[in-house]
Order: sequence, then C-alpha cells, then structure tokens
Amino acid sequence: MKPIRSHSFLGRIYRIRFHHRIPPDALGMCEHPSSKNKTIHIRPNLDVKQLVETVVDESLHACFWSLDNEEVDEAATDIVRLLFRMFDIKPKDDLTGRTES
Repeated sequence: MKPIRSHSFLGRIYRIRFHHRIPPDALGMCEHPSSKNKTIHIRPNLDVKQLVETVVDESLHACFWSLDNEEVDEAATDIVRLLFRMFDIKPKDDLTGRTES
C-alpha cells in the first residue's frame, strides 16, 4: 500500500492518519468538514477487507457529511463488494504490502 498523507474530497483537503487513538469500537473516523485540520483517522493493521471498507466509509463521510452513518456504512459495504468482485480480490489477499513470516 502506498502511504498517502492527504487527499482532497470535494475541494476539501483531509489529512490521512493511521493510528490507534480513535474510539475502541471504531475502525476509522472522519472529522467534520469545517474542522481546521480535517483528518481521516484509520486504525492500522486491519485486514484487507476491513481496510478497504474503512477507507471507502470514511471517504464517503468526507464527501457527504450529512448522510446518516447507517446509509454510509451500507453504501461503503456495497461499493467494496463490487470492487472485490470486479477486480477478483479475495479477502485473504494482502494489498498492504506486508509480508507474512
């Protein structure tokens, strides 16, 4: 996986950070679009399916902040399922660049 430090969503630049300092029940978190240093937080060491779903989910929040969280979760899951089918990605595939010992 290529390290990305920031990304623009609908003209708003968000920092991208991988760390554990997010609520324990969350895999990721997107800060409000009006925040000064808008950041998308992602828990590190997720499996490939969790990672892709979390990135898509938080990206959708960055784009469409006012949408209900359940709608975003469902849309992210559906988008990831399509991408995994379209590119024949298996959940066991490792897209992170990590190697198993």
